[in-house]
Amino acid sequence: MSFIECEICNEDFSSATDENIPRILRCGHTICHGCAEKLLQNSMILCPFCREATNVSTVKDLQKNFALLQAVEHAKTRTEEKDPIDSPPKCASHQYNFAEFVCIEPTCSSSDKLMCRTCEEFGAHAGHNRGLLQSEAAKLRQFLSGKLSRSEDLASKIDANIEKIGTAQLTNLDDGEVFQEKKVSIIAFYASIRETLDALENDALATLQNIAETNFFTNDLLIAELSESLNRQKRKSAELKLFMKMSNADLLAVNSALEVSSENELWTEFADVEPEVFDAALIFPEMDRLVIQVTKVSRIDNNLSREFEEFCRARRQPASCSD
Repeated sequence: MSFIECEICNEDFSSATDENIPRILRCGHTICHGCAEKLLQNSMILCPFCREATNVSTVKDLQKNFALLQAVEHAKTRTEEKDPIDSPPKCASHQYNFAEFVCIEPTCSSSDKLMCRTCEEFGAHAGHNRGLLQSEAAKLRQFLSGKLSRSEDLASKIDANIEKIGTAQLTNLDDGEVFQEKKVSIIAFYASIRETLDALENDALATLQNIAETNFFTNDLLIAELSESLNRQKRKSAELKLFMKMSNADLLAVNSALEVSSENELWTEFADVEPEVFDAALIFPEMDRLVIQVTKVSRIDNNLSREFEEFCRARRQPASCSD
């Protein structure tokens, strides 16, 4: 909105900038500082209105028009204090009147609801219910104010939620503090599980190795024992072959001794043996529950050997009965 302006450049006078400060010429006319600088030539300003000369070295030597500045500020203040929203507009149908009313008739077909007194009496709104423009606008403003308040509350809540989500998003960053703490915790947890599994694996392998070594040692003892029994059996077989080579008379002569010894023949008490082997049904991780069932081999009775030696001494044949 224009207030009081320079008649040369049509810019509003103002103390806000040097260019718009009003300066008084010797003749009494006022122009703005900017125009005065443009008119200054050879330390003289020729008035554009009356052509009277004003001798001056610089434009700043010209006196400010303080009265004009005060008038500008006063006009500006009055304009700012007047609310243009409350001012009724001119009636569209009757420009000589202000549209001070608004039609509130439900059945009104006119597109322009603003009306003046002429509209009310003779125009498109004749006989219609009306309301004062300021009052109806105040009602509408109150309604809009309620909606605005609710809208701003909702916007505030939405903004708070966005901020909350933004804070939560910081925990989802893979380089964030919370993420890294959880990552370290998970790594430590599974590292402890791996350590436990490694220890269990080592124990299981150690148990396996111990079982194998024990079985191997036990089977070695069994082989040694069976080898000794085999040698005794071979000696007994050789002795029995000697009996087979005897004459009938000699064989019958020792028949009673044979019958006594046959009651405790070695092979009648011989049993099959079972070597030490791994349990085929062994299932990891129950290594600590390993139980290998071992069939113990009965020791071969050596009674027949002693009896046969006595028989040989009775026959006075020690050379042929020696081991």
